[in-house]
Amino acid sequence: MKIVVCVKEINGEINPFDECALECALNMDADEIYIVCMGRERAIDPLKRLSRLGLNIKVHLLCDNIFAGSDTLATSYVLSEDIKKIAPDLIICGRQSIDGDTGQVGPCLSEILGYSLITNIMEIKEITDTKISAKSRMGDESVSFPAVICVDRINNLRFPRIGQKEKEIEIINADTLGVDKSKCGLKGSPTQVVKSFQNETGKRKCKFIKPEEFKQILADEQKKERKKIEIPPAEKKLENVWAVGDKATEIAKSIGENIIKFSEDDIDKIAEKAKNEKVDAILFPANFWGRKYAPLVQVRLNTGLCADCTLLETDGSDLFMYRPALGGDVIAKIKCTTKPALATVRISENTENDVIISVGRGAKDVINDIKKYAEKNGFGFGASRPVVDMEMAKYENQVGLTGKNVNPKVYVAIGIEGLVQHTCAIQKAGCIIAVNPNKDAKIFDFCDYGIISTAEEFLEYM
Repeated sequence: MKIVVCVKEINGEINPFDECALECALNMDADEIYIVCMGRERAIDPLKRLSRLGLNIKVHLLCDNIFAGSDTLATSYVLSEDIKKIAPDLIICGRQSIDGDTGQVGPCLSEILGYSLITNIMEIKEITDTKISAKSRMGDESVSFPAVICVDRINNLRFPRIGQKEKEIEIINADTLGVDKSKCGLKGSPTQVVKSFQNETGKRKCKFIKPEEFKQILADEQKKERKKIEIPPAEKKLENVWAVGDKATEIAKSIGENIIKFSEDDIDKIAEKAKNEKVDAILFPANFWGRKYAPLVQVRLNTGLCADCTLLETDGSDLFMYRPALGGDVIAKIKCTTKPALATVRISENTENDVIISVGRGAKDVINDIKKYAEKNGFGFGASRPVVDMEMAKYENQVGLTGKNVNPKVYVAIGIEGLVQHTCAIQKAGCIIAVNPNKDAKIFDFCDYGIISTAEEFLEYM
């Protein structure tokens, strides 16, 4: 078997999801493993470290100034041109990169190359000569080779053994690769950032209180009415907007005049219909299904796709999409230079529980105690992505950009830092109470009440 592992270098390190992808490959009976990376020369050193992990490993670095500024479509195109020459049986990608969080490259590669696809893999169950079977977040799946699989953080990358030597990295430029330069870099990227800025959305005026005041405030806030989820209509609207599912259709109505609703079974129909009709935008839900299938439509229509949008705006001509970027430090305003513009949109749904107690890394040592407290009182339990990545909470508990939106009467954030990737999902909560020992923690900018305390100390007052 010949395997390609796609990796990305971020600030001198390999994307952790891609490290998991490589470990999966190393555990398989592969004749050859190709590590393929599109990036700058600074990626050479971390790639050399990876080259020590097996005698059957070869490393390609696709490096050229013309590749700079590539969006997910352009990146996928460049990677696919090298992968075509390798002709692997299996391509393994990490679920997503930690800086972009889109999860689009794997699905795009599968569509460009005509490979089968499984995303969000939690466990590889069986590999035969003809197919691979896995447990994904969407259920048990099995596909035939050649295939692309996108794996979650399901393992840890091994260390090289003593005596394993670094190999030379094959650096391949645009001319050697033979790419169409009009499809690379900014020129080949239909999704472009208009501007980026510090996140101000969802900020609240925090009143710091003592831990012993928590119980009374919690009781008082539970007596209040829950906030209604409202989607204000745009002053000017796009002429034709399509959407998949009821919730995405509600959002489409706020930005479009003429709306067509599709079901998830219509994915092939959507792409074919869009080739022959005028449509300004197509909205998909930002769930596992949407993140898997929207990139396939993107490739078929050769257009832009913005993932996990928290806000949509339009001037009547263009669609402007907002999403967290750069690891959650800023909000990016994005537009597509082509039509239709595609977007996966965050869906706000009414939360079952009036109160949600949510934990972050700062509460990792007392998570079980906090969970028991929530269960005892009939409260919901939530977790930040780092806690889920550490396998200390289940994915269905994850609140945030790659998890779920919530709107309880009261949201209690314990040991959560407060990056926009988390706060974007709690904006509809009635009251937010944050507990953190760092008085300068970002979460205090997005809460109504703040308690300066460690999670361990706060347990006494719950």
